[in-house]
Amino acid sequence: MKKVDIVYSGWLEAPNGASRFLSGLKLSIDRFSDLNVDMNIISKGDYKEWSTDYKLGRVKNKETLRARIFSIAKRTTIGSLLLLYILYLKNHVYIVNKYKKENRVVDIVYFHEFFTCYAYLKREKQRKEAILLSLHSSGDIWGMFFEAFPLLNVAWLRPLFRYLERYTLSHVDRVGFVADYPRRKFGELYSDFPFDKTFFVYNGLETKSFIKKERDIGSSIIRLICVGTLCERKNQMGILQALASLPNDLQKRYSLTLVGDGNVRNELENFCSKNMHTEVKFVGSVIDVTPYLLNADIFILLSKDEGLPISILEAMRCSLPIISTQVAGIPEMIEDEKSGYLISPDYQRLSLLLVDLLENNVDLIKMGERAKKLFEQKFTKEKMILAYSNLFHSI
Repeated sequence: MKKVDIVYSGWLEAPNGASRFLSGLKLSIDRFSDLNVDMNIISKGDYKEWSTDYKLGRVKNKETLRARIFSIAKRTTIGSLLLLYILYLKNHVYIVNKYKKENRVVDIVYFHEFFTCYAYLKREKQRKEAILLSLHSSGDIWGMFFEAFPLLNVAWLRPLFRYLERYTLSHVDRVGFVADYPRRKFGELYSDFPFDKTFFVYNGLETKSFIKKERDIGSSIIRLICVGTLCERKNQMGILQALASLPNDLQKRYSLTLVGDGNVRNELENFCSKNMHTEVKFVGSVIDVTPYLLNADIFILLSKDEGLPISILEAMRCSLPIISTQVAGIPEMIEDEKSGYLISPDYQRLSLLLVDLLENNVDLIKMGERAKKLFEQKFTKEKMILAYSNLFHSI
């Protein structure tokens, strides 16, 4: 029996991609056991009570306050460093210290966060277990990080980040990714790391059948939906700009539901109030996005950077055609013009596509069926479990 601990500094219950991915793995522990893998997932919830705000559904107020603090602190480099420590690094160190006190004896310790892995390696200098690190990114360790904290991408801090990456990469046994493209991109950017010690495993979800809510009889409105943290990287503003650039009569042929909260929500809401003739609903953060997906016709994610978005997999499982960008692992999820559309992350390209969808009367149902078929072929939980099990037994 191969013993594997996954150590994660966040809440498994949180409404974000990494947490949903790991909570799905936790529900599969018995299946891993059938495959001779004794897996445990250690998260903040093992040492602290899950946030009452999330339990009671008061996510919006908490996220709004967090967004305001985030926005103010990010205006200076020092503020960004303090924010980085308070919101992130403190949690990474906390979870590592708690975990090490348990003195668990395992074959593999597996991390899905760079800083948690670094904190563990610095504390555990003499170890027997193998260390795995998966990067849920496009292959650049710092790409998403510097997008979140742009003022930290300065000359006097770069030696620090180079030290962090060199130390971590020189002490891990394998580096993993959620798609093939990020793995190859990592190989180009970090050529000193042996490519044969990298791997990728597609994210996977439980296979389920759903009944979609059809459009109201006589309605010609196409229902768009986007699920994700409201931030510059996810580029919800680009979706709004694309819709706002359409003639008023075409704008009214679409509706848009934005599921998620984040630090640009106020900016997005202000833009809508001044520029939009499309009906736009801001839902906020939710635990279960499925009811919203089943009430939509097309899923859109106009991200500038990604790994392999769980939100797209959830939409594919609900038989939605996908419009998304040619970044990271997303092209491995979409058959262009068959199960959806791959475009650049600029609003002008999306605007042209939205016009084409209306003028050419595209069969969205057929596209959605193809998306569901691709999900079943490549992205089921069972396929993911088998791939990880084979990986663990190979180490």
